[in-house]
Amino acid sequence: MTVLILSNIGARDVLLDGEEQRPARGAGEALFEGYPANKDRLTLPMLAGLVSYVRSRHREEAVRVILFGTDQPESTPTHFRETDTLYFARLAARMLANDPANEGITFEERLIEDINPALLDEAIPAYDRLVKPLAPGVSICYAHISGGMPACNMALLLQGVRHFGENLVCLYTPMKGEITPINASRQVSNAFREAAIIDRLQRHDFANALPLMRDLQCPPSLLHLAGYAARRLDFDFEAARAEMDLAYQCAEPNLRSFIQNNGLRHDLDLLLEQKASGGRLGALLWELYWNACICYENQRYADFLARVYRFQEAALRLLVEQIFSLSTDLGKDVRDVNQAAWETRISQNAALLASLEAAKMDDKPLNWKTIGRPTYKCMLSFAIKENGRDTNGTLLIAERERGKMNELFRSINQLDDLVELRHRTIVGHDFAGVSEGMLLAAAPKRNDVTQLPTAHWRYIMGKLRDRLPNRPANSPYENISDFIVQSLRLREG
Repeated sequence: MTVLILSNIGARDVLLDGEEQRPARGAGEALFEGYPANKDRLTLPMLAGLVSYVRSRHREEAVRVILFGTDQPESTPTHFRETDTLYFARLAARMLANDPANEGITFEERLIEDINPALLDEAIPAYDRLVKPLAPGVSICYAHISGGMPACNMALLLQGVRHFGENLVCLYTPMKGEITPINASRQVSNAFREAAIIDRLQRHDFANALPLMRDLQCPPSLLHLAGYAARRLDFDFEAARAEMDLAYQCAEPNLRSFIQNNGLRHDLDLLLEQKASGGRLGALLWELYWNACICYENQRYADFLARVYRFQEAALRLLVEQIFSLSTDLGKDVRDVNQAAWETRISQNAALLASLEAAKMDDKPLNWKTIGRPTYKCMLSFAIKENGRDTNGTLLIAERERGKMNELFRSINQLDDLVELRHRTIVGHDFAGVSEGMLLAAAPKRNDVTQLPTAHWRYIMGKLRDRLPNRPANSPYENISDFIVQSLRLREG
């Protein structure tokens, strides 16, 4: 592995009798051509100390030094072109290579060509082209940002951070002072990290924001808050509760207030119930809705389709449970009991039984004993469209609710085309690809206008709201993301 030194060369880097020589291009060329005669009068006040500083810390490693000089195009006005330092870079490389103290160190000059070195937006891509090929095989890179044009120093710093990351050390050398390592590379790296974290948080990608937050040394309370959101998005509610407990335990007052005001300490209570209930299923529908919206916003279209299918089934299941007072829970501890109750209760309602036995799915008789989506649809159709009654002769859907329920049922069934699309993809039963265009083609229409799948889902949630646990207008993920982003922007960089 190699130790690399990168340094921009300025007009003060090569002195003759202790004095700057200007204009840099003309004076530098003359000094380079007359080097043998003038070598004892030439000094490198910053560069010689720089090389000695690095060598003293890496005596057993190969050291490579790159000196950057400017060389503007011939079309550049003369008074600007005369400031170019290409000859100073060549001269400095020659002088350093001839110094016996630098034996074993290689010195090269590289030219910054065809740009205006005073313009940062031109310097940044130029330094990318210069620095990128130097990165392989480098264990540590020292960037000397004291000489040269300010734009070039900034570009060297940015590209050094980009290509060397934590292996970049910035050095500053005043004209008559000691070489000083400065924290600029870490600060720039942190700025890049912060921007990446904010981008991930705004896309509610908490799992991928967390490693960057750890690198940024965010407070433990924020790490646990982000961990809570990540685990909750995975439907791992036990782990999410553990993260929330830790977040609250080590939280600062403003975070504790945020947690309390947003009800986050008890937001998982229904979801953590051991037994299935209408309240828990309703809470799961909210979770599924928020989760699916995040999938869609992040263009994870196959994942979104998987959630559409799951949502339609769960929404139908919720309505069946509430309207028919039947449990659809098929957990291993209650499967046999609930299956028996299902068959008994349906068999006792002659009209319902007749309707189900007459129903067909894909031109085949419906197996109503199977607790699942096809049977849910037929049962709800009986209740809503056939004015179905329970075993006591009471309407399953009151007259005043019939229109609203019919619209809700129709809206849920409008997801069928998306469900069929899901069946053909990797999250269903086949390997077909999926794109946003395909989703929109299969999406429901309302008033002859195609709805975004998430907008139609939101419409259904509005129709279902009276049957679901109360939830805030904004999703918890939106609120958590906003809080963490605000906290990052308020921290000292």
